[in-house]
Amino acid sequence: MRRLLALVVVLILAMVSLPATASATLIEISQNYTLGPVSAGSDGDVLGHTHQYFDPVVFGLGDTLVFNFLFDTRLQVFDYDGPTLEAFILQLGMPSGYPGFSGTWTSSIEALGGRGNIWSGPITMSWQGGGSGIGWGGQGLNITDSQGSFKGLRWTLQLTSATEGVPMTLNSSALSLYADRIEKLPRDVPDSGSTLLLFGISLVGLRAWRKR
Repeated sequence: MRRLLALVVVLILAMVSLPATASATLIEISQNYTLGPVSAGSDGDVLGHTHQYFDPVVFGLGDTLVFNFLFDTRLQVFDYDGPTLEAFILQLGMPSGYPGFSGTWTSSIEALGGRGNIWSGPITMSWQGGGSGIGWGGQGLNITDSQGSFKGLRWTLQLTSATEGVPMTLNSSALSLYADRIEKLPRDVPDSGSTLLLFGISLVGLRAWRKR
């Protein structure tokens, strides 16, 4: 019995003395967004910034943060000719009063519910900088070669280094988009190409019905 108790004590001491290891965490946030207005800019259309707040989330080195923007309507994007002027600006902000962030991160964006000639993604880039949050700046992107639509964005981030402000506490987001032309469609309305296809199918069905 004494030997058994001694073995238990040794095992407990061994467990207590093991070094603590930090495990990476996958954090996923999905938010429904009522998109801002589309206005004409000097080089094309601009989808105005959409801001939203969410419950604070803590994001540290090695963690992966997946942020899903779920639109209230479908976005149809047109690209007439090169060079492309399509660009996203995405931002996740820290609550007021928190220390600023400084470091490097990798970031990728994917289209959710893409239709037509929309990019199949993900588009991945590396970033460095700092401030009151973390973001994806305006970059020339080939979202579509002609036209296509999507109903949301998946934005994936991972911190690769930091000199200040980590772990980060985030509680707000912002989204805007630049393209040759942008239209907001009802969420479940098919693209113009899909509409023509459905119209053609209905005509074939109508002719078959008349022959009967």
